[in-house]
Amino acid sequence: MHLSFLWWNTGLSPLGNNRGSKEEINFTKDFVQLAIDLMNIDFLALGEIGIENIKDLETVTGDYEIINGIEEVGRTKFTTCIIYNPETIKISREYVGSVAEKGSRTYKIAQTLSIKSLYDDTEIFVFVSHWPSRRTFDKGHDERAYYGQKLRDIINETDGNQCRNSHVILMGDFNDEPFDSSLTEHLMSTRERPTTPSRKHLLYNPFWRKLGYEKPFSNDHNRKLVSAGSCYYASEKYSRWKTFDQIIFSSTFLGDSTWKLDEDYTDILSSDYILEQILSRQSNFDHLPVISAIKKVQNHDQL
Repeated sequence: MHLSFLWWNTGLSPLGNNRGSKEEINFTKDFVQLAIDLMNIDFLALGEIGIENIKDLETVTGDYEIINGIEEVGRTKFTTCIIYNPETIKISREYVGSVAEKGSRTYKIAQTLSIKSLYDDTEIFVFVSHWPSRRTFDKGHDERAYYGQKLRDIINETDGNQCRNSHVILMGDFNDEPFDSSLTEHLMSTRERPTTPSRKHLLYNPFWRKLGYEKPFSNDHNRKLVSAGSCYYASEKYSRWKTFDQIIFSSTFLGDSTWKLDEDYTDILSSDYILEQILSRQSNFDHLPVISAIKKVQNHDQL
């Protein structure tokens, strides 16, 4: 038994209004259809999506259900949608936005829903986030820490026990990398697997393993298209690749639950098929999809 998750910031409609070309919309439809029909992804969360994009996607999702997550908050809006397999997942709490108010500013912290596995009725809390770009708040800005702390507060309120016993999955474009303080000190995520009782409140971020190139340099390595992260900034002076897109797990998936993180499945999807779009200066795409999964085991001792 296996449940797979995908996040992709499509870049089609950053403000909810479509800017994608006909070719980019068709590419997005083809990719989503591939994710459903060939990869059998159970749960897809897409960012920077507009109403028209959702209508287009409805033509390729078949028996999968779509949840419209476009939601106005203050002077801004959430621009996401959820696509899920109703044969493996049911929605037990509706998809709603969680915001914080600070002065005159509204902070879009996350959108939250609760799902249940149809295999055994296990409840999983899912938090989908798209935090501001580095153009809005630069690396290390105090406001980035605020996002991390507020997301942690929302998780604690939902869970009620500092994530020690609940199944919690976070996914999104954080516009910060796994090592940035918003995700480490404030959200309390770590590269280490928090399996001891004193560390069970910590979240595990498997995307620490996805920093930089996947394979070492070799003279005979002739593949021209390679990624060194999930997001490509063509104008960046130094490191153009950033690992901004991540899926993060509560420690329950590494310890006490019969649902375990399937870390072998965790990846940044970077085939030539999609990298050609990301690296093109004419394209609106600048993020690669990321995936991860959990698997059901027979007893707590199995990994």
